[in-house]
Amino acid sequence: MMFADLGCIVAALVLWRRAPLSSVLILLACGITLALLIVYPFAWAVAVRLVGGDAQAVARIDILFGIGWAVVGAISTTLLVFAVYAGRKQPNTALEPTPTAP
Repeated sequence: MMFADLGCIVAALVLWRRAPLSSVLILLACGITLALLIVYPFAWAVAVRLVGGDAQAVARIDILFGIGWAVVGAISTTLLVFAVYAGRKQPNTALEPTPTAP
């Protein structure tokens, strides 16, 4: 996943002039995901150490981290979807010929 995020970041930088808004959204989405992938294991270890290994507290930490992971994943996916449609123009139906009945 880290390599995929890094590849997307490089692609967004390379294609910046072609689609600047999409590139920004991709950089945000992949940057957030990459940062979370790096920080998550350390933050989880610190949180578990702070509660002293209590089984119920660790279970709550697991649930909270799972919810946080899902929320960040949803935000990242939403940014990627916006990146796909960013800068696209609405079709101009006024210029299209009107179909005629036979």
